[in-house]
Amino acid sequence: MNWDQLLDEVVRYLQQYLRINTVNPPGNEMEGVKFFKEIFDAEMIPCQIFEPSPGRGNLLATLKGNEKKKPVLLLNHMDVVPVEKERWSVDPFAGVIRDGYLYGRGALDDKSMGIVEMMALLILKREKVPLTRDILFFATADEETGGNWGVEWAVENISSLSEAEFALNEGGYVVLNEKGGADRYEISSGQKVLSNSG
Repeated sequence: MNWDQLLDEVVRYLQQYLRINTVNPPGNEMEGVKFFKEIFDAEMIPCQIFEPSPGRGNLLATLKGNEKKKPVLLLNHMDVVPVEKERWSVDPFAGVIRDGYLYGRGALDDKSMGIVEMMALLILKREKVPLTRDILFFATADEETGGNWGVEWAVENISSLSEAEFALNEGGYVVLNEKGGADRYEISSGQKVLSNSG
């Protein structure tokens, strides 16, 4: 694989994605759904669109394996928190690169994860990697205000999601040292779980 070319592709896609205003409220995640669908269609990866409420969209793309193992779920959300534009030195929806950094609302939470997970499917498909399990890419609405039109709705209405053996989602930290380099990477192995305790 040409990693430099892939990096350029990732940056280009992330810039495009950051330019889609999905501030929640109101969310408007259907614009993010259209963005992902166009890419998956071009790569011939099947996807389904769900719109449980007008403008509130979710997208499920599936890269098929031989089903010897249960699916893995790559989960991300398309909505972002509100913006105080006057506090930004750049347009928060321009996807500007300055001094080696890419700026935009959602660059960390959670649009970069969506692009990384999308690229995982694209690379696996392009390289014809034999898969022992399906890879499910699920981009959701409404994470920033509770998930009513995103994960909560999906759990009740999309049965294939419950078949996943593993789910990878946002969580963890990059801890920087005093020189600005990565000191360590932390992984969150669990978060926001349901409890049966009374």
